[in-house]
Amino acid sequence: MAGGKSAVTVAPTVMSTPRLAVAILLAASRSNPATILHDAASMYKVDTDAMTLKVKQEFAAKEKTKKTSQSTSKAAKKAA
Repeated sequence: MAGGKSAVTVAPTVMSTPRLAVAILLAASRSNPATILHDAASMYKVDTDAMTLKVKQEFAAKEKTKKTSQSTSKAAKKAA
């Protein structure tokens, strides 16, 4: 190396992870995305059911908070 600096080595798995993600997304954009993403999730043993449940719970909590704040603001307007 020029200037006596040594090259930084990177483990192959670190470099392959972003490339793999890009390859999966590129493949999904070219054909049936649902199938490709589902197959990728299965291959990497991602629990999509647990993720779906968690997302549904988060949306339900946000909706509940939204309804509570709306009813509170309506009650404050009536009181005024």
